[in-house]
Amino acid sequence: MATKWKNIIETGKRLLKQHWQVLVSVMLAGCGIFTFYILIAYRTYYPTEKILYFGILGNILLGSGTAYLLEKGLNRKYQNWIPKEDAYYREWRAEMKKWSIFFK
Repeated sequence: MATKWKNIIETGKRLLKQHWQVLVSVMLAGCGIFTFYILIAYRTYYPTEKILYFGILGNILLGSGTAYLLEKGLNRKYQNWIPKEDAYYREWRAEMKKWSIFFK
């Protein structure tokens, strides 16, 4: 039984060492969500200046956590992506020009 717990502790330490950045970003996003919860739950008890301060703080926390998680997720999904051929981007851009007036 002691060996099982020892293995779990070692595995946990290894995972924390490898993925500490993801844990920090999840905690940042969680703090941002909690800040917004506090703003909504106690919105009538605070003056406008404090609400603005907590709103900015919540946006920074939630935005930084979400941005890092999105970056890690996209890097993980597309890390081995290789275009089909050299002209792939030019063909894609030409196709998008047909469908969008915002591409230049």
